[in-house]
Amino acid sequence: MVESNNGGQLKKDRAKARWSILRNALLQKAQSSNEHSIHRFAGYQLLAPIEEGKIESSSSKILEGTLKYHAFDGELSLDENLDRLEFKVYALAAFHPKGKCLDIANVPSLCSSTDLIGKLKERCQSTVHMLVVDDKNPSEKITVLVQESSKALTKYTCRQYKLDEACSLFTREPLETKLSVQDLVSHRTTGVDNTGNICVWDSERTLSFLLYHHLDAFSFESRIQQKAAAWRILELGTGMAGLAAIALGLRLVQESENSSSIINKIDVTLTDGHGEGVKNNDVNQVLTKGFCSDNSEHPYHSLSMQTKCLLWTSELESNLLPEQDVVLVSDCVHFQNFHAALATTTLRSLCVGGIALFCQPRRGDSLDNFVNLLTCTGDDLVSLEWIQHAAIEKAHENALSQHKDVYDENLHYPKLLAVTKLKDLTIDDCQKFEDHQKNRS
Repeated sequence: MVESNNGGQLKKDRAKARWSILRNALLQKAQSSNEHSIHRFAGYQLLAPIEEGKIESSSSKILEGTLKYHAFDGELSLDENLDRLEFKVYALAAFHPKGKCLDIANVPSLCSSTDLIGKLKERCQSTVHMLVVDDKNPSEKITVLVQESSKALTKYTCRQYKLDEACSLFTREPLETKLSVQDLVSHRTTGVDNTGNICVWDSERTLSFLLYHHLDAFSFESRIQQKAAAWRILELGTGMAGLAAIALGLRLVQESENSSSIINKIDVTLTDGHGEGVKNNDVNQVLTKGFCSDNSEHPYHSLSMQTKCLLWTSELESNLLPEQDVVLVSDCVHFQNFHAALATTTLRSLCVGGIALFCQPRRGDSLDNFVNLLTCTGDDLVSLEWIQHAAIEKAHENALSQHKDVYDENLHYPKLLAVTKLKDLTIDDCQKFEDHQKNRS
């Protein structure tokens, strides 16, 4: 009995220590420590962000022109119009945090400027400050000053991820995040992990870079030839920015234009279980679409984009989406209590023959345990392939030599795993995932 009690206390102490390390890393309070932390190493930077103040002037002009004007759509409901306006307000505040005027046109006659701004303030809460500066003729135009609120707990900025000269992705990201303990343990209290709303993690950027610049490293060529008419790409656990799915979509559009393969439609779906992450992805699309607005031939316009709130579950019949050709997952296996639900959600989303790509550091035994869970049903459900790429290996070697004081390959060295679905998922498979996870813990 004493041994049992000691074992239980030891388990609690280890859990407490892990949470202390995670909290310090995420709150960036380990800067003065000699120990490794996630944020002390900036990542491989294969796809590095360009800060708001350093975005090219030509890009800034294009974005500013699209962000400072918004017209209500008569075909949409008031709530749908307010959703779009909310995303535009967030995008403008991130791009011009010190303030910029937004002209709102075609406002319904039954909605006064006071009512409109009141509804917007309820949605945006304390994040954005808004002030009506001109509403003399509200049926034609209402002008509102939009700026980041000085009272906001988290302040945002706009960042550009330049894939090449033609294609860039734009995001709304926090300058500095202040998180409570409740935020960090949200996966236990609410069942939804909130770490994706802290930053754009390096695994996401790494996978985006590889899919866009080195598509031949993945087993997509034969699939492009076999199924050229339409592609469905799903990203799970995007957090605040699903870059990888869009990067893959853009590359497939270009592949179609430069080869005999004709892809008529590419559906890209960005999902997260946290509502704030889903909303931020909508804001990112406002920014990216604005950047592409002056070029009707831009590959982004060929993508059918949507965002959804999608919780991972272990139920076979709980998918709201059609079967996908590709599922992308970046740095999502660190919380091991979600492994069974993530495996089920991934495989029920894939079509037979479809490929799921995981980009993930090992993070202790979390990645190995997830791989073991994927194979616990036998050899006939999935096939696994570890992918190595020269770009990652070179970045790894550079980090070892130049940042050895802060670089920890357990936390920073992303592994690439391709999972091919060989047959339909069954209820028995889902149960085996659940049992394996329970027995492991």
